[in-house]
Amino acid sequence: MDSRYGAFFIAVIIFLFCVTSFAVDGQDVNTDEQQTFDSLVWSDEFESGALDTSKWSYENGTGKEYYPFMDGWGNNELQYYCTENVTVEKGNLVIATTYKRKVKEGKNYFSGKIVTKGKFDVTYGRVEARIKLPYGDVGLWPAFWMMGSNAGEPPEKTKWAECGEIDIMEQGGATPMVVGCTQHYTAWPNNRHEGSYAKYSGKDYHVFRVDWTEKEIKGYIDDSCYHTFAIDNPEKEKAFVDNPLYILLNVAVGGDYPRSDNPIAKNYRKKDIKMYVDWVRVYK
Repeated sequence: MDSRYGAFFIAVIIFLFCVTSFAVDGQDVNTDEQQTFDSLVWSDEFESGALDTSKWSYENGTGKEYYPFMDGWGNNELQYYCTENVTVEKGNLVIATTYKRKVKEGKNYFSGKIVTKGKFDVTYGRVEARIKLPYGDVGLWPAFWMMGSNAGEPPEKTKWAECGEIDIMEQGGATPMVVGCTQHYTAWPNNRHEGSYAKYSGKDYHVFRVDWTEKEIKGYIDDSCYHTFAIDNPEKEKAFVDNPLYILLNVAVGGDYPRSDNPIAKNYRKKDIKMYVDWVRVYK
């Protein structure tokens, strides 16, 4: 998620029309033999009526609060993340995206972001969530993803994306009804990424997940595998072998995914747009 996407992503539309081995409208088109992950080691079912701050922290602001050069979270995003846009209602985590006339830190759009940083991380296993994405709204960038727990500035920390990043699910703002699964590795500005894309039926809940072993990472929608990433060289191994990552959930506005001209729908100013998360689970 915290990356600068180049012209590579313009090819996503061509990819979707040319490749047939991905999940379409919830149908299984590429099922495979799966490694068994049957021990639940962490979860949040969002049943308490409020965010469980023993598991999650809010990551508020525009990005520059963490690094001066990161206004817009390094991706030209337009939102200000704030606590009040994250609620727990009727057994769901709800992240609302709103527009306000009153500007804060140069932003009119407000949304939410939560992280397990410093509270939970994982190396290998199955990481999944049941999510209902905003339906058909261009310009948004909902994401369920993971970041290396050691991410930060050298020498104390490891530079992005050498620290490792697994984007379990990103909904392309310029291409609604399409999601992607991507892995990022190697230190910026020579960072690299590999990903795949799939269509989905947007009005329903879907289970988005990755299965992560020391040899590969597989991306799924509703048990349909549409992405396989081989951990087959030293750069990938540094990012994804014996390297813990923490979990993030957020909805960005605008930004550079899947390309730099992510349009913003004018009707955002007239309605609240919400992402619902039924649960998040981690198995080993």
